[in-house]
Amino acid sequence: MDGNLNILEDLSIKLMPNITYMLLGENGCGKSTLIKTILNIIPPKHGKIYLNRNLSSKKSKLIGYCPQHDIIIDYLTVKEHLYFYWRIKTNVDPTNEETTINKLIETMGLTHLKDSYVKNLSGGQKRKLSICIAFIGNPFLVILDEPTSGVDPESRRSIYELISNNKEGKTILITTHHMEETEILGDEFIMMASGKLLDTGTLLELKKKYGSTSKLIIEMSDMERNKKTVIDYVYLNCDCVLAHTIRNADIIFELKISYKFDKSMSKLF
Repeated sequence: MDGNLNILEDLSIKLMPNITYMLLGENGCGKSTLIKTILNIIPPKHGKIYLNRNLSSKKSKLIGYCPQHDIIIDYLTVKEHLYFYWRIKTNVDPTNEETTINKLIETMGLTHLKDSYVKNLSGGQKRKLSICIAFIGNPFLVILDEPTSGVDPESRRSIYELISNNKEGKTILITTHHMEETEILGDEFIMMASGKLLDTGTLLELKKKYGSTSKLIIEMSDMERNKKTVIDYVYLNCDCVLAHTIRNADIIFELKISYKFDKSMSKLF
């Protein structure tokens, strides 16, 4: 909200557990305002937000949050950060959860840095710590705002692994500008425009509805020997192939999303 201006209008969304939602829209469409409203940083003027059947403002400890910009303390170590937030979120002695905390650190590739002060970490390492913090305390809802911003491709993969391995029992809401990320992580998509809900659905549903293409990438162990067989097989069994390219050990097929898409995929696989 900004004065009397309603940034979010008539917005009604139901988020379910065990699903990763990608929140998409242009800059200024209201994504950040929606997140701040869920977190009760900006209380809604009208309507209510419920988390696990309770008002979200009364259940803030059930929410894990990774903001767009890291909010961490230079003179705490990686492990001290996770102990600190575990205590805040659960009121339980974090030394009893050593295995859980170490697993988060290991998944993010920060084990060798667990006793390092944050001020000595790189930007990508700080980002990975911020994401670990979001998952501390087994939250019901995890909100990740541009989680891989400024992160190198290898670190990005470890972030994808952490999110995928820790989604059970959680609702995860992610904003990102990396389209590859939406396809890898997203189960459902929420599209916003001008503070309103534009549409929701799976990636395939939205591509069918609005017309789009997708990619089929086949990694080859012996490109020279098998590429012709694979290419011929895909073209023969899939009516939706527009073109293909070869890049390193991959054959990449450009597919048209249409009413034939599901049938074509079932033939291939």
